[in-house]
Amino acid sequence: MKKNTYILLLILLLMASCSKTQQQNLAYSVLIQSSPFVEISPPTQDAPSLIIIASQDEIVPPISELEFSDDVLEKLKGMNFDSTFAVLILVGQIPEDSKINKVTRESDQVVIRVKNYSVGPGNYKLKGYSLPYQLISVEKKNKWDQSVEFILEDENGNLLGNISQYIP
Repeated sequence: MKKNTYILLLILLLMASCSKTQQQNLAYSVLIQSSPFVEISPPTQDAPSLIIIASQDEIVPPISELEFSDDVLEKLKGMNFDSTFAVLILVGQIPEDSKINKVTRESDQVVIRVKNYSVGPGNYKLKGYSLPYQLISVEKKNKWDQSVEFILEDENGNLLGNISQYIP
């Protein structure tokens, strides 16, 4: 009887530990395919490759020399941050078929995976301040209320950017 109890407890413990680390696909929608920042003055620093906005109070540009375009501001102000959060991804000059493959969450980490693309004629990516961002809305599933590391990577797992952000 004791042996069966120990085995049952062990199985329950294993199930509980596996459920906490299970990867979860997050539903997302592309709100704006490509929109550049408006440059107020020459920037003194690089714009980030990944921006997370989790509340109305966070709708501010990442650096003081830039402003969001009107279309981005309109979409952000219309979001319900109780059930979603926004992600702006620096997309550069990449082809239209370079899209997000999936957004996954595992505990305190969210991975945004984008389709690979190769640099070539008519298909390039330049660093600079006028590069467009893609705006997506990500659905909050289950409990968040924690600091989350967001990782932007390509299909091969190459790191394109990362940032930590508190998600209420």
